[in-house]
Amino acid sequence: LFLPGDNLLENLSHIYSMQELKYIADIVIVNREYKDEDSQGLYMSDNVFSLWTHSYRGMDENAKRMFLDLWFSKNQSFMLDENLYPDKLVNQMGRKLEMATFQYEPYSIIGSSETESKGSEMVTCLTFARHYNMTPVLVVNDEGYWGDIFDNWTGYGLLGNLVEDKADIGFSALYTWESDYYFLDLSKPLVRTGITCLVPAPSLAAGWTTPLYSFSTTMWAAVGSMFFVCIFVQFFMHYFHAKIYDDTNQSLKLLDRSILCVLKLFVQQVVTTRETPPGRSGKYFMGLLFTFSLFLSSSYSSGLSSIMTIPRYGRPINTVEEFAESKISWGATQDAWTMSLKGVEDPT
Repeated sequence: LFLPGDNLLENLSHIYSMQELKYIADIVIVNREYKDEDSQGLYMSDNVFSLWTHSYRGMDENAKRMFLDLWFSKNQSFMLDENLYPDKLVNQMGRKLEMATFQYEPYSIIGSSETESKGSEMVTCLTFARHYNMTPVLVVNDEGYWGDIFDNWTGYGLLGNLVEDKADIGFSALYTWESDYYFLDLSKPLVRTGITCLVPAPSLAAGWTTPLYSFSTTMWAAVGSMFFVCIFVQFFMHYFHAKIYDDTNQSLKLLDRSILCVLKLFVQQVVTTRETPPGRSGKYFMGLLFTFSLFLSSSYSSGLSSIMTIPRYGRPINTVEEFAESKISWGATQDAWTMSLKGVEDPT
């Protein structure tokens, strides 16, 4: 609703020359036709106001002035009691609907005429235009595909045609990109789609690393810890026995003997009596160590058998997080595939 200002004729001329009238259907402009010099406001004395709008509909002259009614301030009544906001959208009388698109199967297939144009989104928009009695006009960009929008409200490609008002609507597999939300109105999605990311297949693991796959990393850490604990316990038992006989000068030899003894047990080798700790406690300790090494070697052998039977591959990339951690350089056939990543700080 536009009310009269100080310079009425200048205001009206400015209003009807606005580019925005092309996109706004409901407008009422108030013009003072008669002014009582003694009146001090709209409702005072005998002022007469004419109410105007613009045509909006039709092939041409969409900003043409159209008379609606007269309003009299004296008795606060209308002359014709017309609807001040008629529905101009149901039947648009052939008004042009400029549609930005490009050849992108199966969504938009541009033909030489309206009947030859195909594609899911193309047919949807053509049906929409026919339903509201509009004349579809294709605005085709042969280069740039989806294009991009810049901060100064310019752009190129399909998005550029929209932001620069060269088209009313646009389609061709457009996504709900956040970066474009600040410049355009986005409709309700018609189709749910996704992007398939192709990554290299996992390669065969190096041959020399095959024996390491029998146990997990945690299991290897447990085996290593157990190895050093057994060395420490056996060395302590040797050292305590030597201290009783006042023979602690051979500490380095006792440590070597303990390391060699535990290492032999872990790889299923024969241990001599001299290498075992003396006394009853030494026998109990060696019995437990023999039992532990038996279970350890059996588990390792069965795991190695399965690894040797089935080829072992490197770590595959199955999730977005794994893809981000892989540090693989990636690319796409067009900049539009990266639009969803604009301004994103989280790498996943």
